[in-house]
Amino acid sequence: GKPPALLATIDPFTAGGALPQNLKTTVLMYGHIDKQPPLDGKWSEGLGPHDPVIRDGKLYGRGGNDDGYAWFSCVLLAKALQVNNHPHNRLVFFFETDEESGSRDLMYYLNKFKTKIGDPAMIFCLDSGTTDYEHMCLTTTLRGVINFKLRVDVLTQGLHSGSSSGVVPSSYRILGNILQQFENSNNGDLPPELYVDIPEDKYMQAMELIKAKGGEIDFKFPTVEGLKIMGDSGFQSYINRIWKPQLSITGIDGLPSCAKSGSVLLPFTEISCSMRLPPSKDPKEAKQNIEDFFAKVSVPYNAKFTYQVQEYGSGFMCPSYTESVLEVINRNGSETFNKPVLYYGEGGSIPFLNCLF
Repeated sequence: GKPPALLATIDPFTAGGALPQNLKTTVLMYGHIDKQPPLDGKWSEGLGPHDPVIRDGKLYGRGGNDDGYAWFSCVLLAKALQVNNHPHNRLVFFFETDEESGSRDLMYYLNKFKTKIGDPAMIFCLDSGTTDYEHMCLTTTLRGVINFKLRVDVLTQGLHSGSSSGVVPSSYRILGNILQQFENSNNGDLPPELYVDIPEDKYMQAMELIKAKGGEIDFKFPTVEGLKIMGDSGFQSYINRIWKPQLSITGIDGLPSCAKSGSVLLPFTEISCSMRLPPSKDPKEAKQNIEDFFAKVSVPYNAKFTYQVQEYGSGFMCPSYTESVLEVINRNGSETFNKPVLYYGEGGSIPFLNCLF
């Protein structure tokens, strides 16, 4: 009754010698092998989800980006080490098939395989992003997320605007007023309780990253021509994306489409809100912050206002690396790519990631 999972263990490889003490530890590598819908008919000419194509050195096909590459990367890593006679630790590969649906059974499998997995000294999660293909890039932070709904009711049924407007206030306008109290419409600022202090090592990593990228990251978002992005600099835009809470309106009820609209004053307006949280912000604390705010918010015209927090997920902040680990990462990454290693904050969420730790 549960989606399958894939677990593989590889014993330490000693390259013919005695087993060094440092090889007795376990390295866990996580990924997932389920994929997003194939989106047939929406691929560029000559490409498709089920017929892999290599073009300009890049592989195109379903899951090539998220997350079909991960299993093969792990297996090839172990094989390359052994073929080239390099010793390696005990390796555990754990791959689930439910990540795209929320990893609902991840903890079930982690507990089921607890003895086989052991106590990893290091964990790799092969499911994140990168700034480019020119640098070795490690994700050190991910944002959390909290979803909630806001609703304003003014009528029990719709009325002709000719008879009711000017007497009955617009639910859309009232909801906009409430939203403005929560989020500054000029700059997107939110209540101060939702912000955190940025750790010094993560702040320095951000500065080095933007410096290496020439002052800004081109996320290649399909913005309309002339759009001014948030932030006065490339550094500020990056910090906005990874360390500051950001609100997005993701859905609306109560409003008909323009094609079906008429001269009606609508009875209610309801919006779905998705807010990304700073990596170190406790989502339970954020939930309480949001509920406390809307419990005390000023509601114009004494309209009926309701709010509901639906779900939330934790962000992730990688523990600070030790000097010895940093030396290994930076030396090998730089030698391989001939450029410095970049430490990157991803704007998305992997709420279960803390479970692995």
